[in-house]
Amino acid sequence: MATKARVVGFVVDMFCLTMTEVADEFSIPTYLYFSSGASFLSFTMFMQRLTDEHGADITEFKDSDEKLPVPGFVNPVPATVTPSILLDKCGSVIVTSSARLIWKTRWVFINTFQELEPDIIQSLSADDQLPPVYAVGPLLNFQTPPESEFSDVIEFIDQQPPKSVVFLCFGSQGSFSDPQIKQQAAALESSGRRFLWCLRRGNQSDFTTPAESVLPAGFLERTRGVGKVIGWGQDDSSLIAIANTNIVLMSSIIPKAEDLK
Repeated sequence: MATKARVVGFVVDMFCLTMTEVADEFSIPTYLYFSSGASFLSFTMFMQRLTDEHGADITEFKDSDEKLPVPGFVNPVPATVTPSILLDKCGSVIVTSSARLIWKTRWVFINTFQELEPDIIQSLSADDQLPPVYAVGPLLNFQTPPESEFSDVIEFIDQQPPKSVVFLCFGSQGSFSDPQIKQQAAALESSGRRFLWCLRRGNQSDFTTPAESVLPAGFLERTRGVGKVIGWGQDDSSLIAIANTNIVLMSSIIPKAEDLK
């Protein structure tokens, strides 16, 4: 005999937060799964509070030399590194509107872990105005892709000492100008670190092809065997699933960069 299941809650992500209003109509609690890290959550809530509690126009931070005291961050965050979506009128409205709905959720599950963002998680947990936050990550897709799809990358990683490869990947929205790419390349080369660099440019329609044309002359030759540049289309979680013993992760926002030296 079929039984009727009772809905006890909605679990939504950042892009479906408007469902909290639907859930409220039925007196059903909503739980947010925040797929970005705790740092971005703290940054987002800080921007929303600046807008609503202080009447700030956050789009004015574009090209500003302002330093932002984001809760949980060890140092003030330069306004120049503010995610671009917050610096245009449409994007800022979308993000701040979504952030307002976070206050209505029962709990927030974040795709991070305590050891990666301890100060940020502590700051969010100590804010009694926010819903309780829980670090439930890292959540990765461990389904192994066909070996041939990543064979050259895996071969490179397997040739490196354990836990020695720095993996740089700045997400689906993380693209840089040509001068910024050259600066990153120079920093990687001068550091002498082994690296796997997922490189893409925002003005390209083909994100799967590495943006090798903007790298400094001779960069690939000089770093051969030490570093490897790949395109955005190669899934980072699959790479980690196959070769997680030799990779050290670098996220796009890290509260204590000095801890990685």
